[in-house]
Amino acid sequence: VEMESDLAKDKRAAKTGFNRREKQIERLISNTAGLYGDLQGIVGASLPSIEGLVLPLIESEHEPEQLIESAVA
Repeated sequence: VEMESDLAKDKRAAKTGFNRREKQIERLISNTAGLYGDLQGIVGASLPSIEGLVLPLIESEHEPEQLIESAVA
């Protein structure tokens, strides 16, 4: 019974730590994307693109509304 209790405490502590780190990473990514967007607004097209922060161009004959609808579906 004591071992089960210790295991449950360890699981809760590990889960708390994982959740905290996950939120930190989410904030880091959000802030990095925001900074990149700000710099892009100031510098313009001369700012090198960073993979993962730039949406790929979609070549299609469809109207933008059709692309959005198909992405949501």
